[in-house]
Amino acid sequence: MADQVKVSIDGMHCDHCEVTAGAALVRAGLAEVSVDWRRGEAFGTPSATFSAERAGEEVASIGYTVRSVETSEGTGASSDDSSGGNYDLLILGSGSAAFGAAIKARDLGARVAIIERDIIGGTCVNIGCVPSKALLRAAETYWQAGHNPFAGVPTTACPDRRGRM
Repeated sequence: MADQVKVSIDGMHCDHCEVTAGAALVRAGLAEVSVDWRRGEAFGTPSATFSAERAGEEVASIGYTVRSVETSEGTGASSDDSSGGNYDLLILGSGSAAFGAAIKARDLGARVAIIERDIIGGTCVNIGCVPSKALLRAAETYWQAGHNPFAGVPTTACPDRRGRM
């Protein structure tokens, strides 16, 4: 028998769902059950009476669906081939605020997806703040080279590689 079993469950949406699904998995023969409704996953140690079919029946009896049952050895018995497309947070756009929100949500255990219609990074990274600051810094450096207020090594601002102004 496996050391640990992972059960993927569809339909959970709150803390109460965790408790209810956990109790169903205990009835199915799992011990030391830990359920995370945000991820749609449960983990536990199987007893001799545990089976994927029994887990599916117990979970279905409370209104949820077992998507898959996997053992720690990596052999899984899937009860449904549907891909997981359920997210706790869907972010439209991929600017800096989107990444900040996604990172914080993942830290809190949420399943997150980011949708971008154009270039990853958004306006700020690609055409706004970041490129503008790079151009401003280059212009500032050019201006300072031609306006050195200190005595010593003279500097000039050269617009091309041949040294012409």
